[in-house]
Amino acid sequence: MGVIKKYGWVIFFLMLGFQNAKADHITGGEIFYRHIGTTNGLNTYSVTMKLFMRCNSGRNFQDPAIVSIFNRETTARIIDLNVQISSRETIRLDTIDPCIGNPPSVCYEIAYYDFTISLPANPQGYMIVGQVNFRISGITNLVSASTNIGATYTAEIPGTVDNANGPVNSSARFTANDLVVVCADNPFRYSFAAEDEDNDEL
Repeated sequence: MGVIKKYGWVIFFLMLGFQNAKADHITGGEIFYRHIGTTNGLNTYSVTMKLFMRCNSGRNFQDPAIVSIFNRETTARIIDLNVQISSRETIRLDTIDPCIGNPPSVCYEIAYYDFTISLPANPQGYMIVGQVNFRISGITNLVSASTNIGATYTAEIPGTVDNANGPVNSSARFTANDLVVVCADNPFRYSFAAEDEDNDEL
């Protein structure tokens, strides 16, 4: 059964009183993968790292970005990959709840980093890790200035200890809309729907 760990994978944009800041950068992201075949004892995976950045932030996505593969149990680093941006898109939220007066422009750029990697099955499995600097500025629940705080996105490939067929797993993938604006003291709904092509229980 696939397991995904994400840090910062859903961002709720609290846009009241939003101000532009030169240090704005990555606002969220995720990693997911699909098993595409096994040859000579090596499992091949198609992996995507997806990063979000506010439009017109004055910053650039890392290109290439470093994505590392670790042993899931020992955390020993197996390989570092320099992954270039495969594609980009821009998303906007055109309909904003009327609870916000003078609504801001809600616009985000998305960078997709696509690559394939082949790994032998092992008992412990693997962790795919992407780390970026810096998070968006203005986050108030961090100990120090968020301009010095990075973000790490991970996905886990199960080992044979979990399940003999664990290495041929594909990860789940979230399918919900990536943009939402939340008004303070107002109820709202957000879908955390996901799909898994292996039909694993989510």
